[in-house]
Amino acid sequence: TVVARIGVLFDILFKADSAFRKKMAGIEELTEVNHGAWAPDPANPKTKIRTLTYIRPLTIPLPMAPKQCNVSEVHTILVREAGGFVVTHKVSTNAPKGDCFYVLVQWVAAPSEALRSRVRVSFKVEWLKSPGLLKGAIDSGAVSSTKKLLGGWLAELEKYCASFLPEGDRPLARATLDGPPALAGTLAAAGSVVGVQAGGKGLAKLGPVHVWLRTALMVLLLAAVLYLGAGVWSVVDALQQLAVAVRRGQEGAGGPGAGGLLRNEAAGRSCEPATAGVADLGA
Repeated sequence: TVVARIGVLFDILFKADSAFRKKMAGIEELTEVNHGAWAPDPANPKTKIRTLTYIRPLTIPLPMAPKQCNVSEVHTILVREAGGFVVTHKVSTNAPKGDCFYVLVQWVAAPSEALRSRVRVSFKVEWLKSPGLLKGAIDSGAVSSTKKLLGGWLAELEKYCASFLPEGDRPLARATLDGPPALAGTLAAAGSVVGVQAGGKGLAKLGPVHVWLRTALMVLLLAAVLYLGAGVWSVVDALQQLAVAVRRGQEGAGGPGAGGLLRNEAAGRSCEPATAGVADLGA
């Protein structure tokens, strides 16, 4: 729970000029943040949508890795009334493999006790197309990093709301994240979601795409190393087989008086001495 009424909590979380949103953008080191205006959803006039865009830095310790990515969030107000609100974020990015999926985040809030609201944040990864063998690594990375990021948001939200109380009345930084019963139907309609625990140890600098991107690149790098290792092994094995063939050929050539030719008795063919070929390979 957080110390804020529903209306105030909505403004803190979603108002474009909210001091809290500006604080979170600074913590996450976002740049070129642009909040679009709320407008009726053409697909459903009963709901309102807006688009939020920004640039998020990336910290991937690999050569040639991107240093930043463009992020787009489509916010949709599904419910906003005295009894609470439900807002979803569809988060997309242009990072590598970012065209394969998006993350759907859902914020749900309902009144709790006096001057307090209960908040629940859920999310799920939606796949648009398969990234092949990297799907498992990307999915696990997206889930873990998004959970850590949203947990940081909840922890900061609790502290921000509590800062308006007298110091002796400020609660401990922890939140309960059970979905409000009155809005349980809306939560169920969102599909299978992953709950986010609040009260984390601060906000993670890495955004939802960073861990899976780093994991994907590490998998690619490992695959390249294994591929090169297999190629080197094949070359060494071929050289060993060639050396064995040369040695056997010399043993069956009939000695120094064989005229410098190696005779293939089974096929009845002759070839140039293999010793010259071995010398060339060793040069």
